[in-house]
Amino acid sequence: MAKGTSRQHGCQLAFALGFAASLAWLATPKAWNSMSLRASAPVRRRSRSLALQAVPIGRVGCGPQLLEKLSEEDLGPLGRDGELELGMPGQDDVQGLTLLMHQCFDRIFLPKRLPEGVVLDVLGIAEAANRYQEVWELEDIEKGLKVRLDLSLQFPTLRKPTKQEQTVPLIARARGPRGFSDGPVVAYVELCVLAADGRRPEDEIDAPSGAAVEPYLSNLCVLPGYRRQGIGSAMLKVAEEVVSKIWKGRRVYLHIDKYEPAKSLYEGSGYIPVKPTGSDGVTHMVKELAEPEEEEDEDESGMTPEEAGRLLEGGRSQKALGPGTSDETGASDDLDASEESGASEVFDPLADIQKEAKK
Repeated sequence: MAKGTSRQHGCQLAFALGFAASLAWLATPKAWNSMSLRASAPVRRRSRSLALQAVPIGRVGCGPQLLEKLSEEDLGPLGRDGELELGMPGQDDVQGLTLLMHQCFDRIFLPKRLPEGVVLDVLGIAEAANRYQEVWELEDIEKGLKVRLDLSLQFPTLRKPTKQEQTVPLIARARGPRGFSDGPVVAYVELCVLAADGRRPEDEIDAPSGAAVEPYLSNLCVLPGYRRQGIGSAMLKVAEEVVSKIWKGRRVYLHIDKYEPAKSLYEGSGYIPVKPTGSDGVTHMVKELAEPEEEEDEDESGMTPEEAGRLLEGGRSQKALGPGTSDETGASDDLDASEESGASEVFDPLADIQKEAKK
């Protein structure tokens, strides 16, 4: 019996030494670089056309309509002449968004990591294991982003999603050396639709058949160096205006944990608990939005009767003038309005597809 026990202990010791050696290798720069490269390698998609770069909010579908309804006070630091640009992300932003979310929501991953710096950890096993864990955390965040942003990268629009796994993402970008095109993303938020029964976007259980879905806000985060400047409040306000003015929604739902800055922001903005905080410290909250203003009836083309009449008159004038000519009286009022808002080229392929489907 003693001989068998001694042999068993020897095997356990050999296994422990082998495991420690493997973790020690994981702590080397070569191993780290190899895993980081694999985790951050971009996915090559050849079958679809993706928006590689971010699109300013004035050029996405329904973006001009949103800007018309937002005041400079609503936009705050996201104003038209500010140091930040509001928009929707492109494929090139996915890796930056991954790092932003990992940094801002680090508290969620801490319970899964080993304590470092303890006396018994002479081989640096905990540090190596945590570095390996962080690689998988980044990979998991990036994978989730690519799934949720898949449609918006193809069709950047503020239109209301039709499925739970689809989302409308909004970003705020600071100026870089060459302007906003190469500046860092400093704030981010997502909007989706979800059954208002307490479920979260990561829940894979489908909503009950016929259950009503409501607007749901998640992943609002601001880069640490840009906090306490009103950026988080401005992003929250813009997201609520998208729900109210574009989606015609009456309320927004979200979940928050015990993180005090987040609780202070949402409670100060009018969010109240749907039910008592759960055993995991997460609270399901809701905010009632102002009732959307009544608008004139629209025809199938999405225009009011007055707009359709103006367009018809403009078409008659253009037809009389002939191709390639124009005058000051034949210009469309809608075109003038879009030019004044800086959105003369609106990138909304989804609207074109829907129009073709109606023909």
